[in-house]
Amino acid sequence: MSQNSNQEAAEKRVEIQIDEALASGSFSNLVLINHSDCEVLLDFIFRPPQGARAQLRSRVILAPRHFKQLLTLLEQSLQHYEQQWGEIKTPATPVAESAGTGEGKGESEAPPALDIVFDEAVAQGVYANLIMLAHGESEFVIDFIFLQPQAPRAKVRSRILLSDRHAKRLLHAGQENLRYFEKHFGAITPAPTPPPLNKPSGTFH
Repeated sequence: MSQNSNQEAAEKRVEIQIDEALASGSFSNLVLINHSDCEVLLDFIFRPPQGARAQLRSRVILAPRHFKQLLTLLEQSLQHYEQQWGEIKTPATPVAESAGTGEGKGESEAPPALDIVFDEAVAQGVYANLIMLAHGESEFVIDFIFLQPQAPRAKVRSRILLSDRHAKRLLHAGQENLRYFEKHFGAITPAPTPPPLNKPSGTFH
C-alpha cells in the first residue's frame, strides 16, 4: 500500500470520545431485556446482596441488528476469555432476565419482587448503533456508542462493567431473547461492518 493510501486510511478512522463522568463505567450484576419488533431495550441494574433495593445504572436502546451484533461480539470475547483462563462457571441465580414488551413478549418474566430505583435521566435511555467490547481477567467492559452517519467522531453513551460470570449469563439470556425475536419477526439482517475505530480513552485492555 502506498504512503498516500496509508494516510487516506488513517484519515477515515473514527475518533471515539467519552465524557470523564462515563470513563470509569458502571458495574452491573443484573440485566433486564425487553423488545418490540423495532428495538431492544437493555436495563443494566446493580442489585446489592441481602435483598437491598436494586438501582438502574444504565438503559440502552439498540436496533435488533445491533443487539445481534452485541451477542456475536460477546460470544467471541467469551470464547477468547475461556481459552486463556478456563471455563466460566455461571451462577445458579439469574443475572439476566428476558421480559419482552408489546408483541415481542419474552419467554421469562422479570422477578416480580424486584424493587428498582432509578434516576429520571437514566430512565430515558440512550441509543447506540456501535459496540466495542474488551475484557481482562476479572471483568468485561462494553462500550455502547452512537456514531452519527458521515461523521468522523462517535461518542460513548454508556460504559458497562460485568464480571465474567455475569457476561456469560447475559449472552445466554440474550441468545434466548434473540431466538424468540426471530421466531416471531423473522431473521435479523446483520449490522454492516463498522469503519475503523480508535479506542476511546479509558478503555480497559
